[in-house]
Amino acid sequence: MCIPPNPTTKSWSAWFDSVLYHASRFERYADFISNELKLSNQPSDSLLRLSQIYSDECHMQKLKTQFDFIKAKGPTLLCYLNYFRMRVPHVMEAHDKMQYFLLYLQQNTTIKSEDLGDSFLLLDKASQEYVKNVCETAFTKSDAKLRKYVNDAAQFLKEVKVLDPRKIMSSKLYSSYNNIPGFCERVSEEEWIKYVTIIGPEAVLTSVNGNLDLKQFWRSRANELPCLYKLASIYCIGTLGSYDVERAFSAYESILDTNSQGAPLSQLELKMQNFHQ
Repeated sequence: MCIPPNPTTKSWSAWFDSVLYHASRFERYADFISNELKLSNQPSDSLLRLSQIYSDECHMQKLKTQFDFIKAKGPTLLCYLNYFRMRVPHVMEAHDKMQYFLLYLQQNTTIKSEDLGDSFLLLDKASQEYVKNVCETAFTKSDAKLRKYVNDAAQFLKEVKVLDPRKIMSSKLYSSYNNIPGFCERVSEEEWIKYVTIIGPEAVLTSVNGNLDLKQFWRSRANELPCLYKLASIYCIGTLGSYDVERAFSAYESILDTNSQGAPLSQLELKMQNFHQ
């Protein structure tokens, strides 16, 4: 038996996973509810409520349309969400990926009828307007919230790309990079010019099909570009999320929980091992 995903977890994608699971199964639930009502002498309030919901054909058709919409759009959203929560270095690729994500959200703030599937065409006009508004509002709010969230970091993410020699072409002006913490204070203009005009372009030219190991590149240039090397050493291995910190807090909270008080040390150590896996 496949257990439904738990949407109450703190994973970014947990709610999408849950919706996509139920979207492919919710029509089967009608038979299950009907059989449970037949078998139960005293059905629970929840079961009666579900029966009432499923008996409303208009409501179920609107729900199906929304499920179909999420099934169509959900996988793309999950790809973006999963990318940003990966525990791998991707600070210098984040700006472009974020721009694509924002573009995708913006494109879906206005939805065409064909985006909502065949079930949408079976709805009456009022229901169509309702569903269309719900879907557009979800994307509009998500777009606005994400733009507000990344606004302060957007310029930094755009500028830090330059520490990848393959992306020097954007701008070579020394004054264009004052949003990278420590850049203006540590990096001299002389060192910068050497990087963007000689060392960086040479590394790209000698690379094979544009493939370049950034960590190896910066280690090999540490003596020639000492200050840039120190910055690159931070951002080449940096991840975007604070999820490791959040998971650490969750782990320590579970240890401080009343149920864990008095637990043997071996049990607490096991909890921490599970966290670090």
